Amino acid sequence: MIKRIQESFSLKIFFITAALLVFSNLLVLMGLYAFMPQIYTLSYNDHVNTCVEELEETLPKIRREESGKFFNDLCEKYQMRMDISAPYTKEKVEIPGLQSQYLCQDQQKYSLQATGAVADGRTSVRQYSYSIENNRSIGMEGEKIESCMVTLSFSDQGPYEFTLIPTEANRVNIFLSDLERILPYLLSIIFLLAFGASAVYTRYITGPVLGISRAAKAMSRMDWTNSRLFFKRKDEIGSLARSIDSTSKALEQALSERDDANKKLQAELEKQKKLDQEQQEFFAAASHELKTPVTVLKGQLTGMLYQVGAYQDRELYLKKSLRTVEEMEHRILKILEVSRMERPDMKAEIREIDLTRIIRESCTPYEDLIEDKGMTLRVSLPESFKILGDPKLLKSALENLLENAVKYSPPGEEIRISAQKESEESKLCRLAVENTGVWIPEEKIPRLFQAFYRVDGSRNKETGGSGLGLYLVKKALELQEIPYKAENTEGGFCICLRLKRDSSETGGISECTNGSY
Repeated sequence: MIKRIQESFSLKIFFITAALLVFSNLLVLMGLYAFMPQIYTLSYNDHVNTCVEELEETLPKIRREESGKFFNDLCEKYQMRMDISAPYTKEKVEIPGLQSQYLCQDQQKYSLQATGAVADGRTSVRQYSYSIENNRSIGMEGEKIESCMVTLSFSDQGPYEFTLIPTEANRVNIFLSDLERILPYLLSIIFLLAFGASAVYTRYITGPVLGISRAAKAMSRMDWTNSRLFFKRKDEIGSLARSIDSTSKALEQALSERDDANKKLQAELEKQKKLDQEQQEFFAAASHELKTPVTVLKGQLTGMLYQVGAYQDRELYLKKSLRTVEEMEHRILKILEVSRMERPDMKAEIREIDLTRIIRESCTPYEDLIEDKGMTLRVSLPESFKILGDPKLLKSALENLLENAVKYSPPGEEIRISAQKESEESKLCRLAVENTGVWIPEEKIPRLFQAFYRVDGSRNKETGGSGLGLYLVKKALELQEIPYKAENTEGGFCICLRLKRDSSETGGISECTNGSY
């Protein structure tokens, strides 16, 4: 039953309401039971004493023949019955004008018994105690005055014994009067209890509802922190709160996933937009790059065709035209390589490779060019250096770095290639390609890896190059997720790569120069 009440909101309301009503009624009844008898007794005794005092004060001032109206008014005012008798003989004394309805009938008279009890002709013998105070003989039932006998004289006759007995109407009126007197206090207590109980009752009922309302408003504002509900109740309100809390969590997760998806989509759109812009710029620059040698070749062929001036020496200009075609072929191959690397399906094939072997294979094609410029190639590598990477992409990056270093270094300078671990515990190694005699302004270094960018802005075939070498290096390294950095050094300019190494590489460091590596 208790479990059923805990799980039912309607049963809780029913039993709480019933309990509050029963408790409040019991409290009122207990208050009446505890205080009403005392208040009634005090009021009742005061009423009798006031009647007697008025009798004692007025009777000596009036004559016996004129006292009838006074007794009628007195009995009516205080709702008393009266018996007047001689002091010793107990003989009844008649008062002129006293109405019989105010006289005690024979069956209503009270007489003192030997046992100290007073017999009531209507009912049975009830226990009374009698005391004499201020010349009064007072009959008590407990603390309540049941009769009062006083000996007084008229102004012209006396003395006589006057016995005053309250009527039932007197008792009822006194009770009602007392009840009216305490009614304001009783109502105050009832209202206080009602308001207190209503406050607790209202908080118990509406508190969870207000909490759910606040959570719903927080959900509408996407304020997930304040939309949480923590109710341990097992009734319908608790079930509703848990459902709303679950909905809030699910909605928060769904919106969070949507926001993440939107951010990813936005990033993809930005990336695609940037890629499209780069492609447009790349193809515009590529068109411009190819236009120059095509124009030169067209001029040479036209001159030879029409035998204009120096172009009559066809053998000489055929050789020049061939060099122009070779230059165009080189640039076209670079553009094709860039296009291949920028394909969406282009992925690096990462595996374990020997860095030392890749570097040696990359250096071989440039030996003659290095010797022709009187340059020195210094390579400092372990005999075997195992790293993780794509061999084709890494070799392409190294070849372009070497080509760039040879092309832009002054004659007689050095090209230095070195590889070493960052630390014994580190999983990375540092590969550096440095060419001496070259210094690049710091503000131009961030743009070196842009397509068709040249530090000197030259586009002549002797020093300008294609402008795609370092751009290809960038693409090859990004596909392998290899960090890189370009910086000026004390002796020249250096490009550093941070490669992931394999922990099983062995061999000491060996140094070699041109042709000995």
